[in-house]
Amino acid sequence: MNRQKKTCQPRLVHSLVWGLLFAVLVGCSRSRYPETAPVQGTVTLDGKPVEDATVTFAPINSRASSGRTDEQGKYILLFKKGILGAVLGSHQVKITKFVADNSESAVAYATAMHARQRALDEAAGFVPDENSRDSTKQPPTGMDLINLLPDRFGGPESILTATVERRNNVLDFDLSSDSEK
Repeated sequence: MNRQKKTCQPRLVHSLVWGLLFAVLVGCSRSRYPETAPVQGTVTLDGKPVEDATVTFAPINSRASSGRTDEQGKYILLFKKGILGAVLGSHQVKITKFVADNSESAVAYATAMHARQRALDEAAGFVPDENSRDSTKQPPTGMDLINLLPDRFGGPESILTATVERRNNVLDFDLSSDSEK
């Protein structure tokens, strides 16, 4: 008796390929990120460009975007690696420029903290590896950072706001050190 086996493998393979292709196309057509639009602009303080400031756009229900200003005060926002811009809609904007506080009190604090850490290390029997950075040579300075811009522009209650629209957004911020403006 010679029975022929019926095979459904080609039909099954064909169905699986089409199903996989459909799943890939449907999955790739929906972005897992909210819609964004390009945002750039200039930050000035009292008419002068603010170099090396951080500009952050924080929407209510999504991740924030940020960028840094160049020597002319120009910034471009980045939503995440590879995605420029910010989420569409209203944002609270924070602009900060942090620098090391090299005042006498900050240096004294850093020196005292360094001495305390050395004493703790010695009491615990910790000896730095010969190849590691020797923390016993120089105490760190400028441990504290200070914001050179007024808090009303970068603090939790920043007065700055912006709306990102579905287009190329150019949003400039002309800041004033005068608290009345």
